[in-house]
Amino acid sequence: MDFAGLASHLLNVVENYKRTDAETVALLSFIAEHPSTSEQCAVRDLEHQVQAGNYTSLVTAQPKFANKQEMLFENAAFQTDWQRLKAEFDVNKWRDRKGIIRRRMAQERSFRPEGWSFRWRTREQRFRIVFDAFCHKWVLYGMEGERPLLQMLSVNVTPFGTMIFVPRYWSFDAGRDMKWGAVAKLHRARDVHRQGEKLGQNQRERLRDATRVQKFWREAKQSGRKGASAYDWVIKKMGWPSTTDASKVKRLLQENP
Repeated sequence: MDFAGLASHLLNVVENYKRTDAETVALLSFIAEHPSTSEQCAVRDLEHQVQAGNYTSLVTAQPKFANKQEMLFENAAFQTDWQRLKAEFDVNKWRDRKGIIRRRMAQERSFRPEGWSFRWRTREQRFRIVFDAFCHKWVLYGMEGERPLLQMLSVNVTPFGTMIFVPRYWSFDAGRDMKWGAVAKLHRARDVHRQGEKLGQNQRERLRDATRVQKFWREAKQSGRKGASAYDWVIKKMGWPSTTDASKVKRLLQENP
């Protein structure tokens, strides 16, 4: 979600006294609640580390990566491929301000974004395809100057979850390569609650009860019942014992089915 773009759109609506269209109302209804402070801090700290290429807080196997990258840099076949690519294209044309050339991003489940079709008409289209093939062969996400940017074992937070990426060259040792406690703590920062078969069953029953209680509560109010009379009526409609405390109804009224 481009929240900056959304904010600009809403500001435009307010400043120009426009009526909010139905599509914008629908969009706003789907925006999730603001992340908690702890979640924002956890994600912020990780992204600062990721920006610097540092995963040491979550990964213990950095020497594996460093050794593999050094071996790749010294690999004669890799250097031959890189020199051939530079002979075919002026690679400096496609460097960013940091001197990095990045391959096109591969999306989750191997879906491809627009622009991944094989197009061989322009010089840039040809370079992108050739460079992607080069990166795929050597498991790179790009080149920084003459240095290959090898894919590394990494943990990243996405809007939909926590993603662990294991490069295809990596001999993965689940017990030694990851700091699972730190990974779990990062994931739980998103207010993840305990789960399990029994807990799940109890949660479903609670949500079903909440839906019924809230329905009966609205009916009680519509019929003019107030206070203890309304609570007693809801308890009776739920089929609970008459001795049930009203606090049970109050708690379920706060649930969000």
